[in-house]
Amino acid sequence: MDRFARLLMGYEQFRGSLSEDDRSLFQELATGQSPSTLYITCSDSRIDPSLFTKAKPGELFVVRNAGNIVPCCDNATSKADLGTIQFAVEVLKVEHVVVCGHSNCGAVIAMSNPESVRSFPYLEEWIKLSKDGLDLNPNDSVCVNVRKNVLHQVGRLKKLDFVKSRIEDGTLRLHAWVFSIEDASIETYSVDTEQWVSLINLNEKGEEPTPARRQQAN
Repeated sequence: MDRFARLLMGYEQFRGSLSEDDRSLFQELATGQSPSTLYITCSDSRIDPSLFTKAKPGELFVVRNAGNIVPCCDNATSKADLGTIQFAVEVLKVEHVVVCGHSNCGAVIAMSNPESVRSFPYLEEWIKLSKDGLDLNPNDSVCVNVRKNVLHQVGRLKKLDFVKSRIEDGTLRLHAWVFSIEDASIETYSVDTEQWVSLINLNEKGEEPTPARRQQAN
């Protein structure tokens, strides 16, 4: 059986395994959505935020692109992603925004070595837009550059007026995460310690530190 046929079989199994609670949930979701979190992550097929957060349908509003980028340039591609982010923040009123990078990210590798995508014009243009204002050292490890990229994207979010106003009135929190594919773990950036720490190491309130002051990776 080829991989696509497995997808079709998976759908059949999904339909056959729906419980009454599942059906009730989908009927409720058909009337609208009210996600708590905007999740900006990479298009990489190995990243499945609903899987490793155990989120149910309707809980995450997901934006995906190569490199988990928050665009800042005035072009059609940027406006599409920014419009989606604005919809989540201003219309859906999400309370949290997560920017989640991941280990061995091909887009980040390309950002530190743009020559590697020179033969792919559309990808090359995306990489140029993505790394605007971001200084990645090709001699640094991919892990270090992935962290820098995540914090850079969080910094871009904070410059958006509709995000800034929500942060200032205390109704929106930003989070910087990196998912390690190797062991399925997540680390988050702690402003208090200026270090990346395991997401499991939550503070006494059960909340993670929000990257609101520094934008430098350690």
